[in-house]
Amino acid sequence: MYYNGVYHLFYQYNPNGSVSANKHWSTDLINWAPLDLAIYPTKPFDINGCWTGSATILPGHQPVILYTGMSRDNQQVQNIAVPANVSDPFLSVDQA
Repeated sequence: MYYNGVYHLFYQYNPNGSVSANKHWSTDLINWAPLDLAIYPTKPFDINGCWTGSATILPGHQPVILYTGMSRDNQQVQNIAVPANVSDPFLSVDQA
């Protein structure tokens, strides 16, 4: 996904466990910088895991991540994550 001059690469593999996802950034698609987790299980709707999903830009330049979470009662639920600050090119997530 390309947003505010930065390419975002999300992937599901995590060497630290199966409940979180890493992401990396690049401004040139050659050199990538790892940053903190994109999504992590902290809310009742994903407390038992964050799974596969998609990232896109909605009309109005609104980036979103749609993903599957495992709720505290072990139900698979569809979730949406939006950036806490849309002017932040690195899109720190506000999991509402």
